[in-house]
Order: sequence, then C-alpha cells, then structure tokens
Amino acid sequence: MQIDGQRIPIDYSLDRLEPLLNPTVFFRINRKFIIQMKSIASMSSYSRNRMKLTLKPCPDGLLDTLVSIEKAASFREWLDQ
Repeated sequence: MQIDGQRIPIDYSLDRLEPLLNPTVFFRINRKFIIQMKSIASMSSYSRNRMKLTLKPCPDGLLDTLVSIEKAASFREWLDQ
C-alpha cells in the first residue's frame, strides 16, 4: 500500500481489505488494485468499455492501470457519486 508516496506494508489480502474500506472513497478496479478517487491523475477510454487510468503516485512504475471489464460499469457509477 502507498500513502503519499510512502509504502506501508499490510497483512491483508485485497479481498479481506476491500470490505473494511469506505466504498465512497475507495474502489477495487481489478485484481491488483484498490484505488482512492484522489489518486486518479487522468483517465481515458480503452477497449471493450474499459478505462485506462494514470494514478498518482504511479504504483511500482506502472504508467497505466486498467479497470477490469467486470468492474467498468460500477466504476463509472462510483465516479458519478
């Protein structure tokens, strides 16, 4: 987990961590990432209704992160809150 660019180790899997987080602030976009709304630097459309996100800070040097197909519709709803 990264907070303000600082790494903080946690002993929970994402499956276990997800229900503990405030769903209006955090969203699980795929198997690897739960993001906070303010961490989205930019986003654009991607294939098959998917979204491509640029996060700040970049997780492990990844420039783009994809919202899974299964999560794309609920992600758009989450953004509109």
